[in-house]
Amino acid sequence: AEARTEPDVSDHLLLVDTMQQFSMFAMLEHYLQHPSKLETQTIFQIDPESRQMLLRRYYSYDAAVVREFIGKKLTSRNRKDLDDVSEKTKVPMRSCRRQFDNVKRIFKAVEDLEGSLLRNVARQFSLPESLAKEYACFAFISDCRFETGKKRLAYLDLDDFVYCAYEMILNWTYGMQVHGQTGEPGIDLDRQFLHSLADLKGELGDKDILEQYRNAMRPLLLQSLSAVQFKLIEGNVKSFFKT
Repeated sequence: AEARTEPDVSDHLLLVDTMQQFSMFAMLEHYLQHPSKLETQTIFQIDPESRQMLLRRYYSYDAAVVREFIGKKLTSRNRKDLDDVSEKTKVPMRSCRRQFDNVKRIFKAVEDLEGSLLRNVARQFSLPESLAKEYACFAFISDCRFETGKKRLAYLDLDDFVYCAYEMILNWTYGMQVHGQTGEPGIDLDRQFLHSLADLKGELGDKDILEQYRNAMRPLLLQSLSAVQFKLIEGNVKSFFKT
């Protein structure tokens, strides 16, 4: 007699479990988008460690994807263009939309809040410090409408923009040090400081002043840069100031 073939129960159970996981995620996603509600909801029993893991993973991102839309207006029209981003980065469309929506959600939540931008992001979305810092930089770039898509900036990756944005948050916003007192770095650039920068740029067009500046900066650069880096800057001072 032929041996009877038993159904593959393990495959069936795996399919059922996977479908249940997707269904559970659909119910849970609302709370992930509003982390303050995640801690107080009673539908799911989630311990603090697992809650942090879920938030960290949900707000994770692909640098290549965020680089494509950071600096642009976070509008529904640009959201519709994510199919090009998905094709270029080889990241699934669903993931691209999640990342776009996360950046937009955090920006909208903190753009009008007073106080520390980094602390506001961390508190509102219960994110770890490093991830909160990165999203704070994304919000800052979005608020300032930096034109990150220019061709001459194409060689810069997302980490370069995050580094620059973080330094600006610390030193160029209303939280910068004034009269010996330092406020909390916010999201708004200090307009008076920007006017001073514009005046400084005009002054640096004077050859004598530019030479004085070069002489003053040369010892500091020699201490902190390699010989190759110093030579590059030394030979392109005028070009740097023109930009």
